[in-house]
Amino acid sequence: TVYVMESRPLFEGRQTARALKSMGHHPILVSDAAIGFFIDSIDAAFVGADAVLSDGTVVNKIGSFALAAACSVMGKGFHAITSVLKYDSEKKAVGFLNKEESPHEVFPNPEFEVKNVYFDMVSPRLVTSVVTEAGSLSPSAGFTRLDDSMKELYG
Repeated sequence: TVYVMESRPLFEGRQTARALKSMGHHPILVSDAAIGFFIDSIDAAFVGADAVLSDGTVVNKIGSFALAAACSVMGKGFHAITSVLKYDSEKKAVGFLNKEESPHEVFPNPEFEVKNVYFDMVSPRLVTSVVTEAGSLSPSAGFTRLDDSMKELYG
């Protein structure tokens, strides 16, 4: 059984659930906002990562921070799976800018202000590991090994 969080406004969770089902798994699609209700049902959480910053911050879709925080409170592992190419040895969370997207994606004809951002920053203290083709890395231990792997692979 795999709980899949519904990612909005683009609904990527539905694609993930379909793919998992086609591989023979039992996906259960849940709203991002409902993760606190289901956190006891999971052993660990796995997310992708759009970026991993030099201080260990994981940048991923909205809902990732809430999932990581719930995992931390409940003693569950939170793991990001990504390519080493998503690692940015130069950037820190301080410089991260989250671009606002069209509010019409969330609410087509809003009668009030609507905020629509796609990305969350997950503090390294909430991340159990970052899994890459270079191995499983712990943000708390630093990314020296990843820096070395990147230099070895890409110069």
